[in-house]
Amino acid sequence: MKPDMNSGEYHLQRLRRVKGIVLVVTAVMVAILIVFNYIFLGMPLIKGLVNFVVALFIIVVVLQLSFSYVASLQRRLNEVVAERLGAEARLRLQSAALASAANAIVITDGDGRITWINPAFTQLTGYLPDEVIGQNPSILKSGHHDNAFYWRMWQTILDGRVWRGELINRRKDGSLYTEEQTITPVMDDQGQISQFIAIKQDITRRKAMQAAEREQRILAEALREAGVALSATLDLDEVIDILLDQIGRVVPYDMVSLMRVQNGRAVIARIRGSEPFPKELPHLENTVFTIETTPNLLELIDSQQTVIISDTEKYPGWIKSEAFSYVRSWMGAPIFVQGDIFGFLSLDKREPGFYLPKHAHILSAFALQASLILHNAQLYAEKEEALRRERQVSRVIQATSATLDLPHVLQRVVELAAPLVDAEGAALALLSPDGDSISYPYLFHLPQALNQPAAKGQGLAWRVIETGQTINISAYDEHENALENWAAIGIRSILSVPIMVGAACLGALGLMRFSSENTFNAREQALAEMVGRQVGIAIQNARLFDETRRRARELDLLNRVVAGTAVAKNEAQVLQVGCTELARFFTVSQAVCVMLDKTRTSVRIVAESLDDDLPSFINTAVPVTGNPILQKFFDTAVPITLPDVRHILLPPEMASALTERSMVSVLMVPIFVREQIVGAIGIHSRELMTFTDNDIELAVTVGEEVGQALAMARLNEQIRTYAAELEKRVAERTGELAAANEQLQELDRLKSKFVSDVSHELRTPITNLGMYLDLLERGRTDRRTHYVNVLQKELARIRQLVEDILDLSRLEASRKQGITFEPVDLNRIVEQVVTAQMPQAQAAGLQLIFDPEPDLTLIHGAQNQLSQVATNLITNAINYTPEGRIEVTTYQKNSEVCLKITDTGMGIDATDMPHLFERFYRGQRVAQLGVPGTGLGLGIVKEIVDLHGGRVEATSEVGRGSEFRVWLAIGKNAA
Repeated sequence: MKPDMNSGEYHLQRLRRVKGIVLVVTAVMVAILIVFNYIFLGMPLIKGLVNFVVALFIIVVVLQLSFSYVASLQRRLNEVVAERLGAEARLRLQSAALASAANAIVITDGDGRITWINPAFTQLTGYLPDEVIGQNPSILKSGHHDNAFYWRMWQTILDGRVWRGELINRRKDGSLYTEEQTITPVMDDQGQISQFIAIKQDITRRKAMQAAEREQRILAEALREAGVALSATLDLDEVIDILLDQIGRVVPYDMVSLMRVQNGRAVIARIRGSEPFPKELPHLENTVFTIETTPNLLELIDSQQTVIISDTEKYPGWIKSEAFSYVRSWMGAPIFVQGDIFGFLSLDKREPGFYLPKHAHILSAFALQASLILHNAQLYAEKEEALRRERQVSRVIQATSATLDLPHVLQRVVELAAPLVDAEGAALALLSPDGDSISYPYLFHLPQALNQPAAKGQGLAWRVIETGQTINISAYDEHENALENWAAIGIRSILSVPIMVGAACLGALGLMRFSSENTFNAREQALAEMVGRQVGIAIQNARLFDETRRRARELDLLNRVVAGTAVAKNEAQVLQVGCTELARFFTVSQAVCVMLDKTRTSVRIVAESLDDDLPSFINTAVPVTGNPILQKFFDTAVPITLPDVRHILLPPEMASALTERSMVSVLMVPIFVREQIVGAIGIHSRELMTFTDNDIELAVTVGEEVGQALAMARLNEQIRTYAAELEKRVAERTGELAAANEQLQELDRLKSKFVSDVSHELRTPITNLGMYLDLLERGRTDRRTHYVNVLQKELARIRQLVEDILDLSRLEASRKQGITFEPVDLNRIVEQVVTAQMPQAQAAGLQLIFDPEPDLTLIHGAQNQLSQVATNLITNAINYTPEGRIEVTTYQKNSEVCLKITDTGMGIDATDMPHLFERFYRGQRVAQLGVPGTGLGLGIVKEIVDLHGGRVEATSEVGRGSEFRVWLAIGKNAA
């Protein structure tokens, strides 16, 4: 039987063969050496044989000893090999058993480096053997356990004890799993730990089922308890607090909040924190988010279901803020009450990917349960709040409407405002009339020392007044606009609301707390803003009352001036009315009227109103030349106010007159007649007096009325003079006209027509003047402004009629007496007229365009009359063009120069065209539309053009506009 190639006996047989071979080879070599010595060296044969025997003996002994030792080693080796083979067989059996185990098994050396894993480990973790051999099992760490956990585990196994426990580890693909692990240390012969064996069992599914069961149980219990707790109260704040507390039992969070949705905004109503954040976070309450610009809230509205954001840094449009900078994972659920969005539940965590669909399911359940309970609480809260607001508003409104005594009203409102919002102090800041400072005249539970004016830009109230917006802050002493003396009394939080009257902010209502740094909540802010509005209403009512009384006094003054000047027989009496009424209205010691002489170098006192102890200066002349104040006044026609002449350097004559009469304050306004300054009214007071803008405006209005009365007086005088002159001329021409009876009849007809036309045109405005003067005295007081406006329009109509009549008279005189023409530039004349009419066109919303032909040839004519032609035509175009444009052009054709005015106005009826240039003729359609005019403008144009030997043409289309062309011959025109 052939020996086993791996057996020890086989190796011993081979050693015996080797020993025989070595003995034979050695004997042969010794024999060869002896033969060599015998033949070549001459060694004796006997000696050689002896040496051979001795050498052979030694070799045999050495070989026997050597091979005996080797044989013993081989036998020992055979025993060791046999033992090793047995051990390997046992190891192969154990390895097969471990490799087929369902649980993952890891073997590490004493330093914790992996030396072996079974296939179940790869199935569990996803790591192949070559990926983990030599690695530390820490490659499986998930980060869910702290260092203390691993330290306790290592202490157990390094002490030689078995460790058992549960771990959350991370697979190769990044997913987490839960395992139940047993780690057993293996000792060597010296009792030292040489290896560790870890057995891992995947219990992820079991834990998930347990967790799900536990979560469902906790959720059911939490929902039940939440329902019981929430049903126990109808107070909305308590309901929200209970809801947030119950959520924390089933859904982890770092912060949870409930946001109320109102007017497109989400406001944090309540917020809770979990370690390391404090539970109460009042400084974050009332934080406002605009839903339209906050994508996650907008998604809640659109989807109407719970939304999870796994990582805020990867969410488009996530709004970052300092208070919520830590948030990486976020979850929110909408709360609907009867189909309308009530608010949002918002939860956040620092860890990305924290919130899972199971959390969304739980939060949705809470949101669904909360909707009904919140609805009931909201209805109750709204009812209670409505009742409370109604009582509060009633008290404030009653305070603001009980009296028009403004100081009493404001003090009462300040006293009511503080308790409304649980404030401990209140102050009302009012803007000064000049807008340069604010004062604090009304205080509640605050030191009176705070009633000190604050300069522009100083204090929180200034910021409110400038922006018109409410300011609600805590830590007042740290605010950049805090006043030092206010901060010193211990104000911690402050709510400052604007006091608006129309679009103007007149002040601010400040409400303070000394014992709390919390800002006032939204409800308190709304109440404070309501009080601020009521204060504005109270101020507005008081001002309207004062304004009404003031306007009544002013209208009474104007009525007396208009009535007095209307019955005055001459200019002196007109001026006396102005002096007397102004002195009575302002309660001053003196009022004087002065008239400027023709040379404009001096004025004469024509009328005055004086205290009984003052001497009269009637007819006294006062030089204008050399008096800078009077010179500037008559040059600029701007009213002059001298608040205190004692501190002003005045010309000697003026200073002497004022000092002699002990006058301190002076107001001087101009008197105009036909837009030309002809005099002034001076108001002088012995007491220091400040004339307001309204006082100046009223005095100017009286001066205008006096000027219009003077103009009417002068006009009446001119009419009487003109009538007398006309009558004289008729008498002088009676004899001459007797021979020409036909011509006389024609002239008589023209005269009758002219008088009839003038009478007709004067009758209507004079009738209106009488009627509205009567209305001013007996009509409704609230319509007096309208009556005055109508009187002014009718007076302007009469003035324009008289001016037009005088213009016609002057044209007739020019035709009879002749007029000297000179070379004139038509472009320059028209350009001046267009420039003067541009404001009127712009005010009417029209485009006024001037397009002259360059280098237009000069014509001979009267510049003033040609200017009046352009003025009348452009004014007509503006009056009869509701919208569009007016084009003014000049051009030369053959031996004539043309001025063309084209408009896009209402046009002229064909029936009116033949009568267009007749005096006092106005088309029927124009009269119906109420467009102002006398009917003389185009007649004057025709007279002037005829006087210059030219012609005027007109074309028109109703609804499309009109075109007027004035042709003037180049060269010397005939007069």
